[in-house]
Amino acid sequence: MRINYDVHVGAILGFPGKVLAFLLSLIIASLPITGFLLWYGRKVKAKKGKKPERVEQQKQEKVPVLN
Repeated sequence: MRINYDVHVGAILGFPGKVLAFLLSLIIASLPITGFLLWYGRKVKAKKGKKPERVEQQKQEKVPVLN
């Protein structure tokens, strides 16, 4: 428990230690947000990507072939 306080007040690495701890905390805090954005982006792309494929497949099946 003492190590957390020492890192927080800069007793271990001074100001660079505080900056490093801040950046690591910022990255860790952003992981759930970026994970949600990636998941939501794939979900939206999947919906957009499937609709045109279905329309093309239907058109290809209904077009008569003249030989």
